[in-house]
Amino acid sequence: HWICDVLTAPEDNAVVQQVIDKVATLTAARPVYTK
Repeated sequence: HWICDVLTAPEDNAVVQQVIDKVATLTAARPVYTK
């Protein structure tokens, strides 16, 4: 749940966006990893 903790810090929005992009890439490459 650490991603939720990061999302609570708006000042790190740029970092959050990068994390979201990486997670989206991982989930797209490995659909099984969505859980």
